[in-house]
Amino acid sequence: MLDRLSQRFLEWPVWLSSGALSAVAIVFTGTVGSIVIYFVVGNLVPTAWVLAFLVPAVVVPPAAAIQIWALRRAYISEREARGFFKSAAALLGIADWNGHFIRVSPSWERLLGHTAEEIAGVHFREFVHPDDLDRTMAEAARLGTGADSVGFVNRLRRRDGSYCWLQWTATSDPRRRRIYATAVDITERMEAEALRDGIVSTVNHEIRTPLASVSGALKILTDMTGDAESTQRMIRIAAANTDRLVRMVDDMLDLERDAAGVAQYTLESCAVASLLEEAVADCRHLFSPNDVTLDIRSLDASVIADKRRLHQVLCNLLGNAAKFAPVGSTVRLSATRQTGLVRFTVEDEGPGIAAKDRDQIFNRFYQGAGSDHTGSGLGLSICRAFVNGMSGTIYVDNTAGGGARFFVDLPEAV
Repeated sequence: MLDRLSQRFLEWPVWLSSGALSAVAIVFTGTVGSIVIYFVVGNLVPTAWVLAFLVPAVVVPPAAAIQIWALRRAYISEREARGFFKSAAALLGIADWNGHFIRVSPSWERLLGHTAEEIAGVHFREFVHPDDLDRTMAEAARLGTGADSVGFVNRLRRRDGSYCWLQWTATSDPRRRRIYATAVDITERMEAEALRDGIVSTVNHEIRTPLASVSGALKILTDMTGDAESTQRMIRIAAANTDRLVRMVDDMLDLERDAAGVAQYTLESCAVASLLEEAVADCRHLFSPNDVTLDIRSLDASVIADKRRLHQVLCNLLGNAAKFAPVGSTVRLSATRQTGLVRFTVEDEGPGIAAKDRDQIFNRFYQGAGSDHTGSGLGLSICRAFVNGMSGTIYVDNTAGGGARFFVDLPEAV
């Protein structure tokens, strides 16, 4: 309450606020002076009474004006700083010489989820990723010498336990023993760089392997004469690896188009029965080597979807199921009607999805425990991108008796 009244007082024009302060001061000092004179002299002559008020009236107003002007400048500076802190998209922070936060901008809560009250008084190392702590402490030590920190990068923990990448610029004031820092969120840039590195790694390890196989098969083929069976086997190896390369390149291109926001979706009414039949026809050969049975349960309904992309989603899910389905087991592909939706389910009897993998299994290049690592790690991330692009949802769960169930929910055509 008192703070709010003080702010309103300082927001008045200087002449008004200094005049009000002067009047209060003159009345107070004049009254006190009159009382003192009365007790000292024994009575209060008119001249003494006039002097008791006249002297403060001459001295107080200039002093009050100077004081109000100084206070007003400080108040305006603080108000501007508060407004800057409040509106800044970047993280702004002030810490003491020991690294404990004194003041942070509201953007900390918007980006990290921690309120200013939660951060105040906490040492910055409590939020830093363990792998970045030594480097961060070294930068703090440099700031303690009065040097500026430029281009410093680390990761800070969000309230939900995840981390974001930040680019810091900091300076210190040894006299006041303060550290002033700003940071911008570069998480998207770092993730893009990680994606680029992952693509390079995929090209290096995944694409070079089938290329070497194709090259070797063709070299052997050129040296073979008269052995029709061996020739056919080498041709099949070359063709299979060529198909694998084409699929991998198509997958990476599809993901890049979706990430860039240029993917084109042709949404139309698609019959569920024909979608299931076409997916099974293209994937049935994947189940033959392990004698896996396909159980298909169709539905007389239609969904709003991009037919080509939904076909690829179902084929990717069936291909995953074929990888993990035990010999002689059953993979179930079904469609059921939900409220306003059609739910496609692909269920296998394999080892299921480890709990630690469920939150990451749709990430690019991620391959969970138990994977044979022969794939590119892009299939499920493509499924998620395509389903999201069709205004649907995709998620995974384990079955009660073992195995994994993938669900794809899409709007039903009416």
